[in-house]
Amino acid sequence: MIDFDGKRFCTALALLGVVSFAACGGGGGDDGSGPFARFAGTYAGTFSGDDSGNFSAQVSSHGQITGSGTSVSFGGFPINGQVTQGGNVTFALGSTDESNFSGRVDDSGTIQGTWNNRVTGESGTFIGSRAEGPLVSGVWSLSVGGLATSTCGAELDAAIVQILGFQAPCNYDVSQAGASITANQCNGAVYQGSVDRDGNVTMSTSAMESEAGCTIAANIQIRSQLTANFTPADISLDLNIAGNCEGLRDCRVELSGNFTRSSGSLAVTSNSSEQNTSSIGKLLDHVL
Repeated sequence: MIDFDGKRFCTALALLGVVSFAACGGGGGDDGSGPFARFAGTYAGTFSGDDSGNFSAQVSSHGQITGSGTSVSFGGFPINGQVTQGGNVTFALGSTDESNFSGRVDDSGTIQGTWNNRVTGESGTFIGSRAEGPLVSGVWSLSVGGLATSTCGAELDAAIVQILGFQAPCNYDVSQAGASITANQCNGAVYQGSVDRDGNVTMSTSAMESEAGCTIAANIQIRSQLTANFTPADISLDLNIAGNCEGLRDCRVELSGNFTRSSGSLAVTSNSSEQNTSSIGKLLDHVL
């Protein structure tokens, strides 16, 4: 006989990224703040002078620069660097940092400056721009509003409504490379997805685990249009049940919410022992 435990189910939802640990009685972290989001995105450009070539780089919402490029003289190379809060850019090319680039990036997405090679003495200039299309990179705070629809039954629905009553917003650190996005959620879940030319984002995460002959697969999908600083979001949670799972059945929950662009840093829960347990393992603990 299955003994439903709302507290355990809440923790499972938190580990899957639907709610925060604070909603389940767990700890919360400091949201902090950071001004790098306005620079985040994918940049492409060229450099010229004593050597020439092209480069492509990703600036994260934390100001980190990574990418690659091609030089006429030296071929392909990696890029690593940093942008400051004021827009000053420094990055190095190659595994031994032979060439150093320094300059500025502005809010319009133009990046430019000078470069020099400390080994050969060569130097020149570079210029680039942020990729066209909607830029959704940055930190977004998701507030889950309520239960829209469900096929999971009255007992589970009541538990979800109660959980959402204590739900605090959770930050999603979104990085973008062209049309592909990755979102690191405040409780540790990682979402993968895409964005179209209109800014419509679809991202998802999933997990699966078995215990005592019962297998549960959980899939979460979030849909939103991240073109405004405040925008609605739709969240769906699918539970797929297989094996000896008496009293459990496949079901689907639809939740409503809102994303708000935040310049804050990723909030990290202080309940690390909960994070180290798999999300579906926790869910099995709650329902088996």
